[in-house]
Amino acid sequence: MSSNTKEVIELSRQPQDAALFEVPAGYTEAKSTQELYGAPSMGDFGAVENPTRPQSGASGNTGTIGTTSARGGIRVGVVAINNKTDHAVSGEALRARLIGEINGSSVEAIPLNSTSPPATDAEAKAKRCDFILYTDISALKTASAGKKFGGMLGRAVGTDTGGMGKSESRVDFKLFPTGSTVATLNTSATGKEEGDEASVGAALEREGQAVTAAVRKH
Repeated sequence: MSSNTKEVIELSRQPQDAALFEVPAGYTEAKSTQELYGAPSMGDFGAVENPTRPQSGASGNTGTIGTTSARGGIRVGVVAINNKTDHAVSGEALRARLIGEINGSSVEAIPLNSTSPPATDAEAKAKRCDFILYTDISALKTASAGKKFGGMLGRAVGTDTGGMGKSESRVDFKLFPTGSTVATLNTSATGKEEGDEASVGAALEREGQAVTAAVRKH
């Protein structure tokens, strides 16, 4: 429970100035406390506009992107690598390497999972790709180095290679603009390294460089 205390500190019997009790000039009678304090009425709230919100389907920031990637570069859809040889290699690992070779500051490579051309083209459009890249491993062989010296003598002088040599590979690749049947690039690249995977990887590195150069010209 609260209480108020008042204390008189000065008391005077002198008459007060009559001007203190006169109505000030320009006085207007307030009809309500809202008019008195200048507060808006409930009707005034209906006149206040709500902040504008984007409508569904509006032409503002719709979050959609055109044919280029989100960072404004060129997007290349990379189809699974087709191995036409009888050598077993890891197709997905090699495709990942090819994608890594193509990716750069202005070019983005992404995998495409479709196999038939019509389905691949539809997937590429759905993923906003500008180009589609097809790659075939068309040749892969291991050259035999033979032996200059056999047995213990060859091993002693370091010339016994065990009959193993470097693997030679060739990849054929075609680059199409999405929705087109006319190839922008149709060529091959070769590699020669120790082991099939390394050899194909070297050829794919050259392919990636050629593809990057080609798409940047468009």
